[in-house]
Amino acid sequence: MRPRATAQRVAVPIVLAAAFAGCGTSEKERVRATIAADLRAQEREDWNAVCDLRTAAGRRELVRTSLRPDAKTCAEAWTLPTGDNEPILSFELKSAERRLADIDVDKNVASARYDDGFVQRLRKVRGRWLIDADA
Repeated sequence: MRPRATAQRVAVPIVLAAAFAGCGTSEKERVRATIAADLRAQEREDWNAVCDLRTAAGRRELVRTSLRPDAKTCAEAWTLPTGDNEPILSFELKSAERRLADIDVDKNVASARYDDGFVQRLRKVRGRWLIDADA
């Protein structure tokens, strides 16, 4: 019985160490998944999905910096005043041309750095990574 107890004592710390070693990587993967989902939503012109992938501050910033700062909703800021669903926020669509260089995660805040120097901020809200305001 002694050898079995010793094997269990050795196995438990190894399993725990392996589980904790992947924590940072899995958070980076979740951040990367949010960024990818945002690009896919933009490509589909699904403005509600784009807005759902942002924090409240991120949605306010998106409206404020859009060509329609008077828009009542985040999704409305993406469309022309005529009701045409054509996107008008081309600065956001440029992110599809950028290459993600690195992701830094610090607890509930992440920074995604792109090859052109752009930094995208994300915040973890109720267990979900969302794109945050830049400032």
